[in-house]
Amino acid sequence: MTKREQNRMAKEIAKIARETLRLETLEARNSDRLDFHEQAVWSIKDALVAAYRAGQNATKTPPAATTEDRLDTLRITKMEKRAHGGEGTWVCGTIAGYKFSALVFPEHAENPEYEIADSKISKLWIKRLADQKTVFNWDRGADVQAENDTVQAIVDDLCAGLAEHTFAR
Repeated sequence: MTKREQNRMAKEIAKIARETLRLETLEARNSDRLDFHEQAVWSIKDALVAAYRAGQNATKTPPAATTEDRLDTLRITKMEKRAHGGEGTWVCGTIAGYKFSALVFPEHAENPEYEIADSKISKLWIKRLADQKTVFNWDRGADVQAENDTVQAIVDDLCAGLAEHTFAR
């Protein structure tokens, strides 16, 4: 979990504690009178429901609006040379709430139609983590178009620099 995500979670938990459980703070104050509270079960249930909904909403939030914010979330989880020869490398990771897998090459394809927009990427699959839906797929051509502008922005971000990052040029 990134620091930004941790901060967002802490703020949401504190808000639920204040608004639903009527607690000033969740910080220990080393006083029984201040640290222990009786709560009605329906208040606890309401707090748990609020936390559950906050968790659902957190997975549905769209990726950050700027390229810089999206790239801050980029995590490469695996880089593996292509098993059956060739120069390609499979790159897997996550970015802004999406999982991706890309076949990236150090040079451009002989046939420009085989790669996405001059990117050295011949295969790119993107799945939204919140619902596991494939929202983009390219395999030497578009099989599944970008579902929306957010997904297209992620495709553009990956196309702009994944090959250079992979082959350190």
